[in-house]
Amino acid sequence: QEERYIDKGNRTYTWTPVNGTDYSLALVLPTYSFYYIKAKIEETITQARYSETLKPDNFEESGYTFIAPR
Repeated sequence: QEERYIDKGNRTYTWTPVNGTDYSLALVLPTYSFYYIKAKIEETITQARYSETLKPDNFEESGYTFIAPR
C-alpha cells in the first residue's frame, strides 16, 4: 500500500543565474510533491503564465523540474 503524507513547513531556497542559458530559475520537485507549490511570486503575469505547469497532471513518477525563462 502506498503511503502519502503532508509535510507543512517554511523553507528557504537560494538560487543563482545559470550563465550561458535563458533560464532564471529551476525548481525541482521530488516525487512526494504531487500537488502544488504555494509561493509568492511578485509579478502576477509571471505567476499566471507558469502556474499551469505546476498542476498535478503534469507530474511524472520521478518528480518534475520546472524551469522559468528569464
